[in-house]
Amino acid sequence: MKTANESSSTPSDRSAPYVELPWLGDAGTTLHLLTSLIRQAEQALPAAVAEARDQEYSWAQIARMLGTTPTAARQRYFTGPA
Repeated sequence: MKTANESSSTPSDRSAPYVELPWLGDAGTTLHLLTSLIRQAEQALPAAVAEARDQEYSWAQIARMLGTTPTAARQRYFTGPA
């Protein structure tokens, strides 16, 4: 029985190229990954903006980080009383 520190590969195995990964470099996989990341970021942004406001960041500062105007940032993310 091998211990956790023992490898099942031989020295010649270590010099062999990695197993081919068919998804590596595939444009469809890249698009799927990027759209997933965008979706996650869009879902996380409202809480991140609220946290920034709680830490007394101004709408102008938040807007600069978002790449938009203070008015647009406030209209999109303001959750306080009207």
